[in-house]
Amino acid sequence: MISKINLKNFRIFKQLELNFNSNLIILKGANASGKTSVLEAINYVSLTKSHRSNKINELIKFNSFFATIKLYENKDEYHLILSEKGKKVFLNKIEYKKISDYIAHLQVVFFSPSDLELILGSPKCRRDFLDIEATKLSKKYFLYLKKYHDILKQRNQLLKIFKDEYLLLDIITDELVEMAKKVYELRLKIINKLNEILPEISSSLCFKETLKIHYESSITGDFKQAFKKHLERDIKYKTTTIGPHKDDFIFYLNNLDAKKYASQGQIRSIILSIKLALVKLMSMDLKKRPILLLDDVLSELDHNRQNNLLALLTNNVQTFITTTDIDNIDESIIKNSQIIDIETLTKEGR
Repeated sequence: MISKINLKNFRIFKQLELNFNSNLIILKGANASGKTSVLEAINYVSLTKSHRSNKINELIKFNSFFATIKLYENKDEYHLILSEKGKKVFLNKIEYKKISDYIAHLQVVFFSPSDLELILGSPKCRRDFLDIEATKLSKKYFLYLKKYHDILKQRNQLLKIFKDEYLLLDIITDELVEMAKKVYELRLKIINKLNEILPEISSSLCFKETLKIHYESSITGDFKQAFKKHLERDIKYKTTTIGPHKDDFIFYLNNLDAKKYASQGQIRSIILSIKLALVKLMSMDLKKRPILLLDDVLSELDHNRQNNLLALLTNNVQTFITTTDIDNIDESIIKNSQIIDIETLTKEGR
């Protein structure tokens, strides 16, 4: 459970300290008041990445040279320093030089409006999402994926200047096949587990449609044979045309492709169901409940689904929710939550 976060020169905040004493924290305030930035900071502690920007300088308050995030969870103290030189990460006052050793110590599942791209966007959006979630669930996956992309880069460089070096290409391809299998198997394992959990989650949200995730591999059958079959095409196009970097996964709603047939409200419910399924999967596999961040999740849910969602969350995981108002939330839920008027604090902390 997160007990405190301290932000300095992060986004719009010159200084902000928040103390938390509940499993359900509701950050209330108008748009652009800084609610999302608080969730962004918590997620950044977990992944050292922002869901809104790849540029560190955009996270630092205008006219400031650095930003810091301090977060306290149970007995752990996280401290991140951001500057134009990069980022430094500390856990319990020990600096981690390799992000791969630090990442996902703090387990977080984050829902934001931009997640609609998970269904409506490109295959790369879906691969990136699955890779991030798989990294949280498995350190091995992070290592396999990194090694796969390192070997892929070598293979593509060779293909660009290829002049009958078939032996060298075969050696690199064999290494790529080995890593491709490992990445594919772990991705498929996670999707199968999510498919087992989704019916229960959807039912709890009164989401009556049948939801299923289908992995679409660019390789059918034996991996080694598939790469052999596509070898001449790879040489012709000077790039690797199959493998996990080309895979996709499709969301089916009542056996129909959600990208083509689902409404925006259904898409939002699909993504929310997947995020909650991830919370349960992490709790089971890691024996530790993650932090759940829900940015503007209530705005497009009807009154019943809002309260079903909040009732589902109250006793399970520590959850942070942003909203512009709390008028439609049941009084019983309000009593069991901590309400923070972020708009007032933002004015004080600028």
